[in-house]
Amino acid sequence: MTKWLNTKQAAKRIGFAAGTLENWRLAEPRRGPEFRRIGRAIRYDQAELDRFIESNGTAA
Repeated sequence: MTKWLNTKQAAKRIGFAAGTLENWRLAEPRRGPEFRRIGRAIRYDQAELDRFIESNGTAA
């Protein structure tokens, strides 16, 4: 089952500020980990965050 994290939780997991994730979502082209918009909520799949950490060498 997918574990969904909000922006604050995702930022803590990958070691960046929540504002950084927000900026990455708005960047063109998009940067940062994959996210999903569920209604008005932004959610990050924990497994996607783990892949992002592994491929970018960031650590929490």
